[in-house]
Amino acid sequence: AEYMGDLRLRYHFIESDCPIQIHRRNVPCNFGNFCLEGCVPDKSEAYKFISVLFIPVPVKMSKRKGLSLEEKRSRIMSIFLEKQEFFQLKEVEKLASKEKGINSMVVKDLVQGLVDDNLLEFDKIGTSNYFWAFPSKALNIRKQKKQELEKSVEENQAKLQNLLKVIAAASVGKEDSVKRNKLLSEISDKEILMGSLEKELALYKECDPAVLAAVDDETGVAKEGTNRWTDNVLSLRSWIKNQFNCEASLVDEQFGIPEDFDYME
Repeated sequence: AEYMGDLRLRYHFIESDCPIQIHRRNVPCNFGNFCLEGCVPDKSEAYKFISVLFIPVPVKMSKRKGLSLEEKRSRIMSIFLEKQEFFQLKEVEKLASKEKGINSMVVKDLVQGLVDDNLLEFDKIGTSNYFWAFPSKALNIRKQKKQELEKSVEENQAKLQNLLKVIAAASVGKEDSVKRNKLLSEISDKEILMGSLEKELALYKECDPAVLAAVDDETGVAKEGTNRWTDNVLSLRSWIKNQFNCEASLVDEQFGIPEDFDYME
């Protein structure tokens, strides 16, 4: 027996060439099974009863394919182009849901997108918003878009031809040959050797005259900054000494100024 998904049953009997009487009775079970009872007349015309346990198998139903964004936009536009009237948003939502199979919850965003793309006209009159479309405008927009695409194709074709010419010119004298392959191999070996030498040279970078000169410059800047702040500290110590009439050694002790604190030569 085979379950068809809608309580219809199809029976397949093997090795039976005589009429079969089938009776169905519901039998409660955990799997929602049916028990089928039937009788098959044998050669002696005595009925043999058979009992078949049947487990229904759900039939996979094909899902309906949803509309793409472009299809939804096209159906919204068709409302305005077919009726050639102006509508409020609520009217568009109702027509889209009833005639075009579009969920009213997404109509607002679709309409706004069409307005942004200059495919729909929009105006606010009083407290109401009205939308409409001109068939000629939509046609002109498509023609303009077509012209732009055709121009882009021509420009790209021209670029392609120029690149093919450049490739052909650059290939002259670079045909595959034994001499060329030998030179390429030598270049590869030289590049490997150069990389090895650059790594070795990096080990002696700290002795590089340019690096040493840069260190000297940085040292001079650091020395100048140190002496500037030393002068500031000495000036502040002198001011405190005169302001509070105390010894310089006391100021040094209070602020942690070392005895050998002085300018760098």
